[in-house]
Amino acid sequence: MFRYINRTDLIIIGACALSLVIFSINTKLDSVIPLYFNSFIMLGTFTYWAIRKDATGILRRSLIIGGVSGSLYTFVDSIFVEAGIITYLKTEDIDVFATPVSIVLVLICCITIAMYFYQRLRSALGKFYISPVLTGASAFLSGIALNYLGDQARIWIWNVGVPSSPTIGSTPLFVPVALFVTFFLSPYIIGGQRISARIRLSDNPIAAGLRCSIILAMTLYLSFRIFTG
Repeated sequence: MFRYINRTDLIIIGACALSLVIFSINTKLDSVIPLYFNSFIMLGTFTYWAIRKDATGILRRSLIIGGVSGSLYTFVDSIFVEAGIITYLKTEDIDVFATPVSIVLVLICCITIAMYFYQRLRSALGKFYISPVLTGASAFLSGIALNYLGDQARIWIWNVGVPSSPTIGSTPLFVPVALFVTFFLSPYIIGGQRISARIRLSDNPIAAGLRCSIILAMTLYLSFRIFTG
């Protein structure tokens, strides 16, 4: 197994471990500063490695997808904020529309990692159905963990009682379900395949980032309607 792990994989694994440690520490600090610290280190490292060391181009593609989709997600998130479904508690943070910049950066990092994870699984396993299932499952579990740590750090809170929603701890069930569905559809986010005789999904990473933001918005909305309807 270990012979399939390359240096870029180790960078991603290290970034995940760093995030877990910093988010855990932040449950005692109750501040947005650790989020910025974590995101700047991760994005700086990802960018350097993607430019100088990423021979396969997988990290570079993932970083572009994460940057585009994470930035565009602010349009969707503002709807949840205005509806009172989620409340960000740190008023000292800078907002993009209604989403704190710290949250945008965290989302960019998370989507980058998810896209990298899927592409590496696909290159290693080859089978079409295993890689998206594992990526979706990882997104589901990560969504629960990060939402729990964010809630404990008083960075945000889901107002799950208005409207009522099934929850896993403090996380509304519609959130991890939407994340699972979104990243289960990773093959169609990445693109490159034909969906009909005349239509081929572009494999351009900017187009992939747009697809990711659209799919995430649609799955969040549909999942929200299903679990709160």
